[in-house]
Amino acid sequence: MGLFDTLKKKRKTSQNKNLGPTFLENKVEQITNPKKLHSHEWKRGLKTESGGTFFKIKYYGQRQSKHKNLIVQTKFAPSKIYAVDVSNNEAFLLFDGCIHGYNAMFCDKYTKQQIENRSADKIYTSENGDNEF
Repeated sequence: MGLFDTLKKKRKTSQNKNLGPTFLENKVEQITNPKKLHSHEWKRGLKTESGGTFFKIKYYGQRQSKHKNLIVQTKFAPSKIYAVDVSNNEAFLLFDGCIHGYNAMFCDKYTKQQIENRSADKIYTSENGDNEF
């Protein structure tokens, strides 16, 4: 154990010990006995600082043509997805394709216009009509 090991913050993991995204650490809580947790997955429940656990999903992007439950990029720019607490409209970023993921880190470069002109103005609605999760 090194001198600085005592200063390290212990990161939260799923039951399979996979680490999750650091930018979500204060926005998630443990799921007890998650169903179908695969060895490569990280599962946590969303929770706002005010305790909200029901959300609408706002996004920039489009629904994938074959698998309608997926939000994907447009021809103009990558997707951007927010969770919005239904009790107080507190929103926080879940995913930004210009920042997160393999392509953003290693492959693609985006223009200022692509990064800034992606208004998350669509509300995700499931195939059975639910828009609060």
